[in-house]
Amino acid sequence: MTAKICILTSVHPPFDGRVFHKEVKTLVKAGYDVVLIAQHNKEEVVDGIKIIPLPKPRNRFERMTRVVWKLFKLALKEKADIYHFHDPELMLVGWLLKLMTNAKVIYDVHEDYPQHMLSKEWLPKPLRKLASWLIWEMEKLCGRYFDAVVTPTDSITERFQRLKARRTLTLYNFPSISSITDDFAPYHKVYDLIHVGTLSTPRLSVLFSVALELRKMNCEAKWCILGVSQQLAKWAKERLVALQLVDNFSLIGWVPYDEVRKFLSQSRIGINYHPAESRFLVAIPVKVFEYMACGLPVISSELPLLRKLIGDEDCALLVKPGSVQEFAKAIKYLLNNSDIAEKMGSIGKMLIREKYNWEKEKQKLLQLYNELLEAK
Repeated sequence: MTAKICILTSVHPPFDGRVFHKEVKTLVKAGYDVVLIAQHNKEEVVDGIKIIPLPKPRNRFERMTRVVWKLFKLALKEKADIYHFHDPELMLVGWLLKLMTNAKVIYDVHEDYPQHMLSKEWLPKPLRKLASWLIWEMEKLCGRYFDAVVTPTDSITERFQRLKARRTLTLYNFPSISSITDDFAPYHKVYDLIHVGTLSTPRLSVLFSVALELRKMNCEAKWCILGVSQQLAKWAKERLVALQLVDNFSLIGWVPYDEVRKFLSQSRIGINYHPAESRFLVAIPVKVFEYMACGLPVISSELPLLRKLIGDEDCALLVKPGSVQEFAKAIKYLLNNSDIAEKMGSIGKMLIREKYNWEKEKQKLLQLYNELLEAK
């Protein structure tokens, strides 16, 4: 009898890169019966995956109460063999499912949430330390109670091991080999630089400062900022007018997962900027490896885990996180040395093909599922 898997998220979109395109598709191809419960506008089957829709909340409080309760009731009806959830606000749901069913429960941790709570702008500052402590304590209890905790980095895995989690697994969020693009012929280079993914106002401000520094170096660059929220776009457009950088930046909202490569193929250099904050020091930005898969040389903040993985591979220039000048110098260097940039891009693609790819990672996920089901 085919095992039934129920994937739960109240936060991520249904076609999230890690949740849907990597983990869920891997499970379906392995023969599992998979149901995904997520915010969506209708019930449908996509690529063999049944999507059960959650209502879109009007605000964060409604999401964490009414929507989460709806998710729990829907999940309970599925009578799954394994429940695999992706958001910290679902820890109580996971605990209840574990208590009320005979199923195995997996907590998929995407970030170092206790650290992230310390910088949440929507939380009043006096409450951030309390929220961080609460998440820490909940994760400690749930890690010992759930059947497995999956994380994207060894650093976060080690934290759960110190908390005596029952079972842990590092599942790197590397791109698939199929995302490697060898032929960009249909596209011409529209952008000198591209940044993919969510940005905060302070981080985008740094990129604007880098553009101004480049201008001082007599180097005008065309930027593509992909994945800009409506709220951020409004602020950014006003700021660009004030800085006289309107012609330098294209601000583009969310695009489907499969369309990201089109924008990468139209760009020369992939950019990743993270400040030297504790929450980022245990992170591995997936965008860096997506740039590499598309043959782009990378310029990134020098984060410890990135340095460990690609610091000696000649596919990226890693610079001091807070240095606008170092970022600008690195950009000008690659724009003026296209042969070096091309060689770096080729090395990056080779590393994805041979080393840093989802095809290697998914075997660990399937092994985890096999062992959990055998132990039922």
